[in-house]
Amino acid sequence: MNAARKPLGIYLLMTGGQHWMGGVQYTRNLIGAMNLLPTGEKPEVVLSLGRKNQDSGYEQEFGRYDFVRVEGHPSWTRIVSSGIRKILGERASKHFLSCTEMFAFTAKECTVAYPVKGPPLAMNIESVLWIPDFQYKCLPEYFSEDERKQRDTGYAKMLDNDSILVLSSESVKSDFERFFPEHANKKIRILRFISVMDESDYLRDPNEVCARYNLPDKFVYLPNQFFMHKRHDLVFSALAKLKRNGVKIDLVCTGNSQDYRSQEYYTSLMNFLHDNNLENQVSLLGLIPRDEQIQIFRRAAFTLQPSIFEGWSTTVEDGIALGKDILLSDIATHKEQQPEHGHFFEAGNVDSLSESINQLWCVTRPGPDRERERLARIENVNRGLAFARTFLDIMNEAHTKHCNSRTCQ
Repeated sequence: MNAARKPLGIYLLMTGGQHWMGGVQYTRNLIGAMNLLPTGEKPEVVLSLGRKNQDSGYEQEFGRYDFVRVEGHPSWTRIVSSGIRKILGERASKHFLSCTEMFAFTAKECTVAYPVKGPPLAMNIESVLWIPDFQYKCLPEYFSEDERKQRDTGYAKMLDNDSILVLSSESVKSDFERFFPEHANKKIRILRFISVMDESDYLRDPNEVCARYNLPDKFVYLPNQFFMHKRHDLVFSALAKLKRNGVKIDLVCTGNSQDYRSQEYYTSLMNFLHDNNLENQVSLLGLIPRDEQIQIFRRAAFTLQPSIFEGWSTTVEDGIALGKDILLSDIATHKEQQPEHGHFFEAGNVDSLSESINQLWCVTRPGPDRERERLARIENVNRGLAFARTFLDIMNEAHTKHCNSRTCQ
């Protein structure tokens, strides 16, 4: 008689960090969605924070879920790494940590790992791959030649296997088929993430948070990190144009100010604000706690998403979850997301953006809109459950593959 199969166990690799908060939100949304499931449907999850996210409060944040066990990087590896750094330098230290990650694996009960953003893990576990987008192919001018070559080489190694590849939208899938025709037979699954809100997010008074940051009563909210493709420059130009025409719009921005591809970009934006006397119209808050960011979302008259490239936009999903009006660029991914209260402008066109900002400013008022939020809360649970179940369908498919090809007892 055959022994019973090992049940599904998910080794969840935390992605992102201070350098890319979108990745952190991806992890939060996955776990938040699974938490909506009935107890009998929740899988066992071991969350690996990785070396970049140690001591950032994530142990406490994710440890509160009863189906999640948080696995940090073992302390001995950090001690040894520190010694190597002092003797041999930073590169040797990073190489050591990279080599020890596979040996630090303690989640022996897990059968599936996700999201794997490189070659399959060298462990007795089925890797499910994930590529957020192909921006480096679609907007090569934002990347150095060396980085483009490194990504091409890395993806060639990553894709040369029979592992499932998860993509976040049909738009990304179209890019994959266009740029990687040699992998036309790759098994692809689409997983469109959503933003999962806590019940408490809808109950807090947003005025308390906004008062603490000294924000104006009415404002537009732009929550993007200051990456070049997010097009803060376009928004600032639109504000300058409106100001020349006698229209003053207050804007609130949050997010990391650093883009590793350009050390000068943020400085150029600050210079533009100064040169156009916009500094008293734009509040720059930097990175703020997620719960406070949500309250700024709620209080805003409307939100902006001017990006010219997205795999799937967290900003748009946040707006959907909160029932907000969203003014967004008309790129394919944004259209695929179909926000109920979305208003599109021509991507990259300052005239289209400034006109759209002015029109929406005239017909909106500070939030929250309680009726919209009531409906959004109901829909957020329904969409969250659908997201979680689609995710588990993919994980179970990989689990079955693992058990059919390896010892899975």
